Amino acid sequence: MSQVNKIKDVMAFVFVDDEFKGCAVIFKNENYILVVTAYHVISTAVSHMDNYFHRIKIKNERGSIYSVSDCKFCAEKDIAILYLIGNINELNTIVFFSGTLKPETNLISKVKSITMSMPAILYSQEQVEQHDDSCFIINVSKDILGDSSGNWGANAMEGISGAGVFLKTHQYLILTGIITSIPDEGMLAKVVCSNANGFLSLESSLKAYNDSEYNYGRDVIIDSVNIMRKEILDSTIDEWENDSKNIEYANNINRKLSVLHNKNKLDVVKGKVIRGLMIGDYLYGERMRVTPEFEKGYSYAHSAFCDKDMTFYATSRVEANNRYHKISDDYFTTLAGALRPVGLSDDDIHMLCNRDIAFWLANCDLDFMDENDD
Repeated sequence: MSQVNKIKDVMAFVFVDDEFKGCAVIFKNENYILVVTAYHVISTAVSHMDNYFHRIKIKNERGSIYSVSDCKFCAEKDIAILYLIGNINELNTIVFFSGTLKPETNLISKVKSITMSMPAILYSQEQVEQHDDSCFIINVSKDILGDSSGNWGANAMEGISGAGVFLKTHQYLILTGIITSIPDEGMLAKVVCSNANGFLSLESSLKAYNDSEYNYGRDVIIDSVNIMRKEILDSTIDEWENDSKNIEYANNINRKLSVLHNKNKLDVVKGKVIRGLMIGDYLYGERMRVTPEFEKGYSYAHSAFCDKDMTFYATSRVEANNRYHKISDDYFTTLAGALRPVGLSDDDIHMLCNRDIAFWLANCDLDFMDENDD
């Protein structure tokens, strides 16, 4: 699912006394339904402290309507959390970014103003500017900040406050902040956003994303590995081995690993090899998609190493293991020399190395032969 479709699932609209006031992000948090928005979007209702909840209604893009049961806010940071009553089953979860955004971070939002008939996608352009500890500024296309009547900025975009701002490329929906204002009549094409970490101070149960460096889904890989180990590793490997297109590859892996390891270790090691193949494939696909320089460096290293002869004779298990690990170490060195300059960490390179070693085991490039074999 694309990030645009994910954002559609959590976009919401705030109505006070049945009048559209602004945007919001709606999500489930444990067993509760929450909305985060800008405080000034609901301030006209909150200012009348006696029984104001009934004045506020939340509607998501599916048209479902939610009522409010409680509220927390910080007027100084212009943020508010609403606790809702309604159907929780159709809602998704989000994660709150708790670090400091790097200037080059790509962001995306979905907004709706009073004058818009349909919500519009808003992308950050150029660099993100960290204004202070509570807010940041994004640069956007100037075209989106005007309307057909010639108005600009806040006058043209009334109602976009409270819209969520997310990391543009990520497996999860990582909320970095919410839109709160448009300065300078919109002529500079800048939008001010309150940091998502302000919500973490208001509600401790919110899930925080602690890594301030976007790591190309590496945390997703780690989570996936843990789930596979604990719950579905065996069934995942069985499914891969029994797939008709993988049977020949699985037989090659079994044959070669039986040379390297005794029987009581075979299943465990085979699981690691197949898991390395699948996880490496995921990381390879992510890097190909988001890092243009990756393909050239990776292809160069892969081609250079594939020219080596990886079929050798082994007279003992110890000799086979030594040769196997030497090939793996040599390939890592070749791969690291090509991929470190384009920004890959050693952890990423190890995962790609494991992927290719597993691929070669499956495809007979890396093979162990007995001296009696023909």
